[in-house]
Amino acid sequence: MDYRLIHIIEYAPFVRQQLVDILEAEGLKTICFDNPYDYIAYTNSSEFTKPLAAFIDSGLPYMDGYELIGQLKPLRPDMNMIVVGGELGIPAKYRHLGCSYLKKPFLAASIHEMINGLMKNAATSSSPEHESSC
Repeated sequence: MDYRLIHIIEYAPFVRQQLVDILEAEGLKTICFDNPYDYIAYTNSSEFTKPLAAFIDSGLPYMDGYELIGQLKPLRPDMNMIVVGGELGIPAKYRHLGCSYLKKPFLAASIHEMINGLMKNAATSSSPEHESSC
């Protein structure tokens, strides 16, 4: 796992760039995807590096973010997945899928707090392949 790496799966270019700017200002590296199929292909490739977390847009094209997480969880149960959306929170039927929820529009301070919590949990984990820390 690369504790300085964040994956961003976000359809809207403006929102994707906002996340990149905020996360890179925190000293993190980002890899971005604008659709779920490219991200699934990446997670199954030899180039895949497990990130500290994946920020996943709830409103992706082709399949929504919850469906993407549902496909990824069985393959990557130890990966932290954060739902990013405009709803008030994760709908009840999807709460078992997401690690955390980040509401759009978001504040840099809320992302900072979320990343610090993930890093703290990752640092205290005794196993490199532990279940999601959220």
